[in-house]
Amino acid sequence: MQPGDVFKLNFDFEPPGRGSSYRPVIIMQVYQENAIAIKVTHSGPTEDFPYREKIIDINGSGLDSNSYAQYDFYNIIPVTNTYVKIGILEPTEFAKLTALFNNFHST
Repeated sequence: MQPGDVFKLNFDFEPPGRGSSYRPVIIMQVYQENAIAIKVTHSGPTEDFPYREKIIDINGSGLDSNSYAQYDFYNIIPVTNTYVKIGILEPTEFAKLTALFNNFHST
């Protein structure tokens, strides 16, 4: 598991405690036994969810052309679990998403 990898796994709803959904996620950071994952959705930015970025270059990611990464909310997942890897985000897309994620979470 590396930053930029795309997996399918159960991702907790926001706010936590409301269940989860089996969906694509992007691994943002890996720290020893845990990783930070953000969800991929088919819904673009809305008034309720403005922090969604369209994934433009989906080659090799396993995502379809109508994919958005939501970078304001994340799950911490154990790297020791077994997940279904579907692809890798293109480096330019991942760099753009990393900047948005880091900027949002540094404030």
